[in-house]
Amino acid sequence: KILFGFIFLMSVVSVLGQCSIDYTCSPPFANYGLSPDPLPDGYVGQFYDEDMTFVLPLDTLSSGQLATFTDFHITSISLPLGLTWECNSSANGCHYDPAVDQYGCVNVSGFPLMAGIYDAEVNLVATHDFSWLTGPENISFTLPLTILPDTSTSSNTGFAMSNPVGCAPFTVGFTNNNPGMLSYFWDFGNQTTSVLESPDSVTYNDAGTYLVQYSAEQTISTYLLQSIEVISGQCSDGSISGDPDFFYTVSTPAGVLEQVTCSNQITQLFPLNINSFSPLELTGQSVTIDLKDDDTWVTSPSCTSIEDCGSFSFTPTQQTGIHSANGGGLALNYTVLEVPATTITSTDTIYVYDYPAVPLLVYDPLNNSLSTGGGFFAMQWYYNDSPIPGATDVFINPTASGEYYLVVINEYGCATSSAPLDVLLKSWDCNPSIGCYDPGTGLGAYLTAAACEADCQNTAINEEILGLLIYPNPVSNRVPLTIYIENAKFSEATIVLMDLYGREVIRRIINSSLFPYQFHSQEISKLSNGLYYLDISFDGNKIRKKIIKVGAN
Repeated sequence: KILFGFIFLMSVVSVLGQCSIDYTCSPPFANYGLSPDPLPDGYVGQFYDEDMTFVLPLDTLSSGQLATFTDFHITSISLPLGLTWECNSSANGCHYDPAVDQYGCVNVSGFPLMAGIYDAEVNLVATHDFSWLTGPENISFTLPLTILPDTSTSSNTGFAMSNPVGCAPFTVGFTNNNPGMLSYFWDFGNQTTSVLESPDSVTYNDAGTYLVQYSAEQTISTYLLQSIEVISGQCSDGSISGDPDFFYTVSTPAGVLEQVTCSNQITQLFPLNINSFSPLELTGQSVTIDLKDDDTWVTSPSCTSIEDCGSFSFTPTQQTGIHSANGGGLALNYTVLEVPATTITSTDTIYVYDYPAVPLLVYDPLNNSLSTGGGFFAMQWYYNDSPIPGATDVFINPTASGEYYLVVINEYGCATSSAPLDVLLKSWDCNPSIGCYDPGTGLGAYLTAAACEADCQNTAINEEILGLLIYPNPVSNRVPLTIYIENAKFSEATIVLMDLYGREVIRRIINSSLFPYQFHSQEISKLSNGLYYLDISFDGNKIRKKIIKVGAN
């Protein structure tokens, strides 16, 4: 676990193998699709390697005319942190000519660092016969991808822990290895405890080392009556008659514990020690002593003259030590021993690590260089939410306008993202989300500067026509986030809020009659501060807006 960052670094700098196309793949639609659907689940910290096959359309309708596609270019792929991708036509800049082959594939691999439910989205810019007039087509393939929590465990005789090493805050699950015991006690090392057999998971919010202590009692302590000492009684023989001749019976409600008959009498003075019985387990029962003295003269038959020394019933204390009891003419001391409970004790350690500092990005437009300071164990550059293959150095040279950010990782696998930075390579490249790129990159090669400006303006006009309004933005704690769509006609819309890493935070399917729709202030308050993406989809349309969460948590 401590080597997450190292593993991640090795995965992103190594040369990835070409993916294999599944030519048996049959898309659900006439022209395109992705396989497998959905993608297999991945696990935090475990190597993930999967090929995605896609089928490209041959033609499309453009302004009522049938247009043949001449080129597809993969521009970005959104993936969970720790994963990267490579297309099977990387030598050709991930360009595809469907007339040559409708099939292509992308290999997704690496070590996922964060659990969550993601959408692996492959974005392409496609050109066709009329792109010089209408602009290129934007096509997206989306597949669900679930990254499950770390399945590694640390185990001992007492308990097992899942995910015992991580970045704050993170949650550790505990499994009791000794079910069915009488009692339990857990100390999780963060000032929380439990007496449950199977405690809930525990969240560790601060970096540090935490010692988990566990104890389980299999049996309760047992107390044993070991011996009885009779200090005095109501019988004594004088100097003429000699010492008393004791005989006695010690019993419990269950029967006789020890007995000395008159014919086996014990001639001695007080105190009288009674200790020949097997230690008696004390369960709250009473013990009775009946002590007598044979005063028969030597010339007479034995046991014909009996003196009663005393008879007394008492309940021994269930506590180790020497205790006293008096009554019925007798004064007693009795000894109790404790057999400790059978207890299993175990300890284990949880390591919680902090995050690296937020990297600061600097863009040098003169040299077209995007850089940050050093000192990080590993790093990965992203372009439009897609990891850039091989971009793991302190600087890169952007090849297209768009949004760039950097994820840095320390040696413990804890990741921090920079704030996104918009890079504009051409003054007319106003909105990379609609495909207005520098023609020199091969993206939108048939789209002129004027057409791009018009496209950007049309996008703004479309949002204005829809009457889309999202407020407040930035949003803070205790304030609801309102989404208002005034003019669009649709039956229902899907609203998805994702964090910077593409993890789905909130998903709603909303009937049009419910707009304006609000995310409650309680939902907003649970969000960490930072950048989020809000996707609104309806009737084949998709609008993505940035949402900023601010304020103290």
